[in-house]
Amino acid sequence: MQQMLDALKQAFNHHIMVTNLVRVRYKTEFGPLKLEALYGPMVRSGKGMEQTIGALTTNGSLGLTNTSDTPIPGLLDEMERILEKACQENVATKAVCSFR
Repeated sequence: MQQMLDALKQAFNHHIMVTNLVRVRYKTEFGPLKLEALYGPMVRSGKGMEQTIGALTTNGSLGLTNTSDTPIPGLLDEMERILEKACQENVATKAVCSFR
C-alpha cells in the first residue's frame, strides 16, 4: 500500500496542472429539470501549493475549476480574460467561445 501511495505522490507532484475532458456529450433534460453545466475534473495531490485547473466543455460552454489548498486569487478570472481575448482575435473560433 505504501508503494502505491508513494507512486501516486510522485505522479501528482506538480505546481500547476491543467486537465481537460474536452467536449462531453450527454442527455441534459430530465423531465422538468435541465442540466446546464458540469465542472471538473478536480485533482489535488495533497502537497499544499499546487494549482490544478480543470476544463470541461459541455452544452457549448467551457467550465473552469481551480482545485488547491492555497488557491491563487483571480487565477480563473485571468484565465477567462485570456481565453476570451483569444476567441475575439480568432474569428473562426469566435462563434463557439462561451464560458461559465
